[in-house]
Amino acid sequence: MNLKSAFGILIVFGSVLASSAQADPWTAYNHPGWSDSHPWRAYDNARVDNQNRRINHELWNGEITPQQARAEHGEVHSILEEERADARANGTSHLDQLQQQQINRQLNGVSDQIGY
Repeated sequence: MNLKSAFGILIVFGSVLASSAQADPWTAYNHPGWSDSHPWRAYDNARVDNQNRRINHELWNGEITPQQARAEHGEVHSILEEERADARANGTSHLDQLQQQQINRQLNGVSDQIGY
């Protein structure tokens, strides 16, 4: 498999991850009041989108391998899943301040791994 075909596969994979990072319509039906539009959650979602874009950029430029990109996308996705679980556990669509700080620290850690 050459770099272009590997990149094509990763773009599809990244697109799936990025689209799953957006609000899940089933979650809205299962949890009244669920919203990804709360300011902290909207901020986190924008950071996740940006980090996924940066990972794809690094891959396209040959700075990382497809395996590294897949691992980085997985880390970003797991943080997003944790954010959703925290909001769900609160019984609302909101994160409390400590949860938001934890998510922010985790996103900062992944951001430091990603080049510019």
